[in-house]
Amino acid sequence: MTTLTFTKRFLSLVALMGIVLMATGLHAQNLVNGAEGVIVNYGTIKFVVTDGEFQNENADGTIATILDNDNGTIEFANTDNVFAGTNDIGASTAMRLGGLMLYSLGTATQNIQGRYYTNLEMANGTANTAVVKQFGASLVYCSGAYTAAGADRDYGTGEFSYDGAAAQTIFAEAGATGNANIYNILNFEDVGVKTLTAGETNNVETSSTMLASTVGGGVDIQGIYQSLGNATFDQIANAGDLLVTGAGAEYNNTNGAATFNANVTVAAGTMTAGGSGGMTYNTGLLAVSAAGAVRTNGTAGDGLGDITFNSTTTVIGTSFLTTDGDGDLIVNTGTVTITDGTFGVTATSDNGQGTINSGGTLALADVGGSDALGHVDIATGQTLENTGIFTNATAYASRTNMLFADDSEMIYNGAGQSIVGTIAANPYGNLQSIGATKAGAENHINISSDLLVTTEVLDMTAGAGPFTLTMLDHTGEALYTGSTDGVVFEVAGSFQRMYNVYDGGDAYTGATPLTYNNVDTKVSITTLGSLVDLTLNILPETNPDPSVPAFSLATDVNRKITFSYNSTANDWVSEVTMGYRSSEEPTDGDVPIAALRFREYESPTNPSHKVSTNELIGRSTPADYTDGFAWISLAGIEPGTGTTLAEVINTNDLYLSGAPTSFITINHGRWSNPATWDEGIQPSSSDFAIVRHNVHVGFRRTSFDGGVAGGQNDEGDFAGVTNDRLASEIEIIVPDGTYTTPALIFGNNVGGATDEELPLTPWKLADVSTANLTNLNANATGTGLAGYTSTVFDNDVRNSATANYYHGLMFLNTNTAVTLLTLTNSGAMAVGEDVTVTVGE
Repeated sequence: MTTLTFTKRFLSLVALMGIVLMATGLHAQNLVNGAEGVIVNYGTIKFVVTDGEFQNENADGTIATILDNDNGTIEFANTDNVFAGTNDIGASTAMRLGGLMLYSLGTATQNIQGRYYTNLEMANGTANTAVVKQFGASLVYCSGAYTAAGADRDYGTGEFSYDGAAAQTIFAEAGATGNANIYNILNFEDVGVKTLTAGETNNVETSSTMLASTVGGGVDIQGIYQSLGNATFDQIANAGDLLVTGAGAEYNNTNGAATFNANVTVAAGTMTAGGSGGMTYNTGLLAVSAAGAVRTNGTAGDGLGDITFNSTTTVIGTSFLTTDGDGDLIVNTGTVTITDGTFGVTATSDNGQGTINSGGTLALADVGGSDALGHVDIATGQTLENTGIFTNATAYASRTNMLFADDSEMIYNGAGQSIVGTIAANPYGNLQSIGATKAGAENHINISSDLLVTTEVLDMTAGAGPFTLTMLDHTGEALYTGSTDGVVFEVAGSFQRMYNVYDGGDAYTGATPLTYNNVDTKVSITTLGSLVDLTLNILPETNPDPSVPAFSLATDVNRKITFSYNSTANDWVSEVTMGYRSSEEPTDGDVPIAALRFREYESPTNPSHKVSTNELIGRSTPADYTDGFAWISLAGIEPGTGTTLAEVINTNDLYLSGAPTSFITINHGRWSNPATWDEGIQPSSSDFAIVRHNVHVGFRRTSFDGGVAGGQNDEGDFAGVTNDRLASEIEIIVPDGTYTTPALIFGNNVGGATDEELPLTPWKLADVSTANLTNLNANATGTGLAGYTSTVFDNDVRNSATANYYHGLMFLNTNTAVTLLTLTNSGAMAVGEDVTVTVGE
């Protein structure tokens, strides 16, 4: 064995030309620096034998008093050359080797020793593909330049650290897989900025870590940095940031999980989360410039990477956070504040979405009162689901900073949430209010497509309200999936539907029912005219108005409905359907549901009155509340000033009442025929009846009733309950220019059908307890009544296809079928042969 030993501190080896240590025969060749030895190298100390060692026995604490190699080179030119001794060169930061460390074997695999180096070079002089620089499990530190040429590098299971106090360039290893020319674990330490040069691609197989030990430092990615495994970027106070700068620059977490506990700036280029682990931002500032982006999955469908925020200090700057492919943008815990930038889900395919978890807050900041705002951009077909908190600090009227494509989804799926308001120019696409009760709306809400409510009450009156929810496009659907009698979903407060053209869509064609506050509250516009919008302001379980004189919980539905509209002329006609809950029914159990009808309330000084349109009232049958509501509907409701019963004045209240009201005839016909009355049903025993036509009781007149079922009903069968009186009061009007033949005609046909036979008990025109009530006012003059017998009447009228009309009050062939408590005759009355009219009981 050949050994060079330096034993005296005052003796030093100055290598000006270079020293080559070579084996002699089978003996190893070592360089030993003795306990007091000092080496100053300006040339090259080269080891060419397979197991040659640089052995240091000088125990001084730092390299400065042992080896000066700052201007020299230590070259290992064979397989297993190493530093050794009791105080190894390069074994610690204090013993870091200065100058250049060169591994140069060019004929076979060469093992790389883990040490602290300044400048490190991998080289060989042949093109032999078997030549590999094998790092194994070594920990290699480089504070200066790291270069490689010729041989492949196999980084094994070891770690490579750039730990310079001055700026360093990252040597780009662009291997595709395994350990060949691809870092295994790559670390960045100390205050020198580590730069990946533009145009270069650097790959890391297992993990990347940034450990800034003092102020300054950081990593500047100007090329493409791909972390194929896990990556962690830590940062102490005031330490360097992770930077992505330059056009085309990219940090790509392709497979593992990337965790950022550091400030991150994307000045240009992108940060892309891929793989199953995705990216997690825990602490620090994330700043994205106008030319930069942070996104999931750079190519749609190539992974499942998510971007998750667990930070209360993260702030996102200009440009986009985007999702392409299946990855999500997740605000998990803390507050993510968007300032002068965009939280965007912009994928054009696949299943990526934005998510705000229950412990997270996504806040759009207003930093300047102009368009320098935090933005959210949910693109076509994409979703932002919020189970936490979402806020927008921009003044409502200026909210151009929220962009939702028409077919995007905004989902509120948490408890106590306030739904952020949107302006008509920047509405939600599809809006879903799901699950737990919401706190209400933060401002007015505009929607361009569909609404889904599976929340017990979406309250537009809560908080700083009342506000209005507006569906801008008449083709949008309001859905309340899953409502039952025990679980009721609806919107409380103002709900507006637009009937004009929205965003280039089709115009409303008429007669299409548009759903409002609940599944059974709808409006169809049968004549569009100049109608622009119509609003129903509905307050469940609320009196229409405390001062409505006629309102009573005993007889009326406890639901306030305000009807308002916008049109240039009163030239449109509607059909309105109102849904109500079982808990809102009249408290008086004797009031039949079938007695409910529309009333309008105008003002405390103007009594409420019925709304009647000469159309039949529709009712849910049976009212079993399978979808949470029963309903009644009325066609022919018009706008106006209230001059007719069909007109509803703008901003007036509607309500549903079962209290007695006046029924008015609109056609000649049988009393029990629904088509005879303006309400589409015969009066109940407590109602008032005004007769303006020929109305007959107890028999059919073919020309009026035909073969319809409505003309073949027993009088008094009201909602399945048989009453023994027709009404509480009946008035036959005085003939006028419009109604020339008002008449009330009693009769029967004993030999006819059941509904025409003499009733077992007489028809009463009043309850005996109402002794002072005027029960029948016969004001018709009634010419033509005299001389008509029951036989003539039956032959000429009941069986005739040609209608004969009469005036006044007639009793024909009824025997004792009619009992009157009080009769006031101011016109003409005729009593037929064999007829007994009983007055009083």
